Amino acid sequence: GSLVPFQEERIVTVNTPVLSLCFAAEYYPLRSMYIMGGARGMLHANNNITLQRRILQPENYAYSPSLGRTKTEPTTEMSSLTTFRFGFVLGIGFTLPITPRISANIETNYTMPVNGMISEGDGDWSVTHVCVQLGARFRLK
Repeated sequence: GSLVPFQEERIVTVNTPVLSLCFAAEYYPLRSMYIMGGARGMLHANNNITLQRRILQPENYAYSPSLGRTKTEPTTEMSSLTTFRFGFVLGIGFTLPITPRISANIETNYTMPVNGMISEGDGDWSVTHVCVQLGARFRLK
């Protein structure tokens, strides 16, 4: 055994349900097309993660013959994950009337984060959120 330099990456996968609530205003420049903007809050249920390490270079290196180039760490939580994240959302959508009170819609939106995914002082991780949604709208009045 000798010491040999190598390059590795760490892959953090967040394993938590997220409750997302968005308040937005819509503007209809055309009858069936709208532009929307608003605010989105996201609440994480816990701090559960999966942490993996993978050797990138040299390509013929492995942690061990049984593990190969990727190994999962025993860490299952990351205490610096923020419970609540906030962001501003912009999007565009289209509606297709089915009946006078029901319409189908498709929408795509982009959320720009205001706060990071981990606590300040622990680093600067921000996550932008791109979403495509299919749904139905029910007019109450």
